[in-house]
Amino acid sequence: MQKLFTLILFIVISIQVNAQEVSIPDNIKLKTADDYKKTEDLVLKCIDWYFKTPSNENPELHKEVSTFLIKWVTGTPLVTIEVTADIVAIEDPMIMMTYLIGWTQYSLKNNYSKDNIACALAGAEKSIEYYKKNKSITGKNSEMEKLIKLQEKGKLQAKVEKAFN
Repeated sequence: MQKLFTLILFIVISIQVNAQEVSIPDNIKLKTADDYKKTEDLVLKCIDWYFKTPSNENPELHKEVSTFLIKWVTGTPLVTIEVTADIVAIEDPMIMMTYLIGWTQYSLKNNYSKDNIACALAGAEKSIEYYKKNKSITGKNSEMEKLIKLQEKGKLQAKVEKAFN
């Protein structure tokens, strides 16, 4: 019985460790729409990893993943992102990054959604989630604190809708 328990524990730990790993192949080219399409699974995996991994954990991989995601997000013809200072603190790179990839994740998982309100809301919510997890590392941000209060009061969607209307 103890051997079975040990085996199950080992499998669970292995799955968790492997789920947390991400690797960007050296030979990725992003020139055509088809190139971007072929890398969507990797993009989603990288986004999941980014949101699950604290910003101070594995800084080299964080930098590599961030660089790849920014290159993909800014070059893809498949997802169009609209940024407005009314929703996201554009002067904070971490917040901007989480907004962009939150929007991208929502769009990709929802058949290339062009619904700016739904995508922006997803980006804002992912930014809030990441900020809360990493606030002790990155420090307090007054703009994010305002978004959190709106979310807690159930008014975040109204803020997003107002920004796009």
